[in-house]
Amino acid sequence: MKTIQNSTQNPKFLYVWFDTERNLFMEHNGKKTQVIRETFEPDTGILHIPSGRRYIIECKNQQPKGNAHERACKYTTLSMMDFIKKKLGVDYHPVGYIFSGGMVENEGYCRELRAFFKFSKGHLLLWKENRSPILLTNWLESTVLPLLRGPLSQSE
Repeated sequence: MKTIQNSTQNPKFLYVWFDTERNLFMEHNGKKTQVIRETFEPDTGILHIPSGRRYIIECKNQQPKGNAHERACKYTTLSMMDFIKKKLGVDYHPVGYIFSGGMVENEGYCRELRAFFKFSKGHLLLWKENRSPILLTNWLESTVLPLLRGPLSQSE
């Protein structure tokens, strides 16, 4: 076992650690030891019924100030991506990122977003205010649908 956090400020959760034998995060709250239920809550998701494959989408609408785009980066870490893949039972990149609002009108934010999400460039959509629904439809058809249909559709 490896302790990763001691929290004396919050008496409800005194100790949190990763149990390597059980491959789970654990907590001891002063009375009992229990598994920490890992979770994530994407903004929306798509289930392709014929294939059973899934894709989640994180949506952030922000003016050219704030940190919504930085909060979306939690879905870009290797550990979170591995967790999401395991949770969904997939072996492909199952996350899309849609940003809208004043932030996508600001070139500084756009550069930052492209840099943050460069590893999954096709999964990133910057949707400007006077956008056409065709942009979203094209993104879904070119990026998301081939993944959902499965490997055979990607080689056709």
